[in-house]
Amino acid sequence: MSPELDQAARRDGGRIIAALAAGFRDLDLAEDGFAEACARAAAAWPRDGAPRQPAAWLYA
Repeated sequence: MSPELDQAARRDGGRIIAALAAGFRDLDLAEDGFAEACARAAAAWPRDGAPRQPAAWLYA
């Protein structure tokens, strides 16, 4: 895991999961979505570089 991803997941993960859970009305789905976003970031960020706003990338 890249340092940028680790920092974003620790700092913003709770808020991202809460926002997703509010939208989906399903905490399990929100947690799964966040985990999938982190997995995709782990594959993409080393290749493409970390985005300017990592939390927004993970949420989107």
